[in-house]
Amino acid sequence: MNNMNLTPIPQNYKNNVEWILGAYTDAGITFPNGFQKDAIQNAVGARKTNKWKNWRCDISLVKNEKGQYIIVEDSGTVGLTGKIIPISEIDKLMAQGSVLGPDERLSRFTSMFNSGGNTTGGGLFGAGKSVYSVASQSYTYYYDSLREDGVYVANVNRCGQVLAESLINDDAKKFIKDKTGLSEKKSTGTRIIIENPRKDLIDSIQNETIIPYIQESWWRIIERLKDGAAISVNGKEVFGSEGNKERCNTFF
Repeated sequence: MNNMNLTPIPQNYKNNVEWILGAYTDAGITFPNGFQKDAIQNAVGARKTNKWKNWRCDISLVKNEKGQYIIVEDSGTVGLTGKIIPISEIDKLMAQGSVLGPDERLSRFTSMFNSGGNTTGGGLFGAGKSVYSVASQSYTYYYDSLREDGVYVANVNRCGQVLAESLINDDAKKFIKDKTGLSEKKSTGTRIIIENPRKDLIDSIQNETIIPYIQESWWRIIERLKDGAAISVNGKEVFGSEGNKERCNTFF
């Protein structure tokens, strides 16, 4: 029995992440509304401390010769820190019940169901990074990060499949440029590049209907964003709405 060769059970990645759509529907909210909450919450959880100085979360729509992308980018955060651990090793650690520590952000981001002990990064429904897959019609997002240690890393999640080992520095820059047509991220933090995004999400960014959702969800924090800190949509900074302060914010 000790010599058994075990392999991970087959999984349907699409079904594993599409529960998010049902969670939003059950809560009576649209996908763009749920998306902004969970995506911004991920950026909030990426802060090194509870301070907001120089923190930003920018949501944008980009179209180039490679395609159309929705980008969620945080700055003033620590980036995807930690060792470059091959996926096979991460899989073994998880199978053994090992906990990836809070500093192993890259390994946790590259795997499923790893919170790593960080208590500031939970999303509205615990959707975490899976929300980026659901936002893509091809269930694909690229991600890159300029870390606080100066190392630049990149990878992709294509319907649950990732590169066996995250790329670093020049290899990572070439990968992102070749696949998305985008230059590398130049500010410390993490960028999510969602391929072939859902039409309702594209529309909400283009017509700015996502902005009232952000104001309603995040007005308490928006009030505290000063000195370079901001949430923005297509480069337009989101300011608080007085009306949101007058009603109970059950979505916070």
